[in-house]
Amino acid sequence: RVNTSVMVSWSKIGVSGAAVVVSMLWISRRIAKGVHIVWDLDDTLIKSIHIETLTDKSKQNSIVKMESTVCEHIDDDIMYFRTYLRPYTRLVLATMKWCGAKQYIFTSATVGYMNN
Repeated sequence: RVNTSVMVSWSKIGVSGAAVVVSMLWISRRIAKGVHIVWDLDDTLIKSIHIETLTDKSKQNSIVKMESTVCEHIDDDIMYFRTYLRPYTRLVLATMKWCGAKQYIFTSATVGYMNN
């Protein structure tokens, strides 16, 4: 036998929980509308590891391998990097965008590194 009073209680909790989440998201969108966020590219959104410095200038400014969370690239100084996307980066950026926040990225990297 199924205890229907327990099922009703759980459905009330589910509906109440959903209402709380929707309310929090609505409030977040209202607050974030005027918010401007400046992200630091290196060690915040991504993590890059210098693999080696090459000598062949024909390889500069190129992407060697591109996957969903890892990119291997050569910048304008012919430095070979493996760059990882930090965990939850896409989720945080998408959530802040959905909330209406204006987002900017800062980096002091070279133009070739930044473009890759």
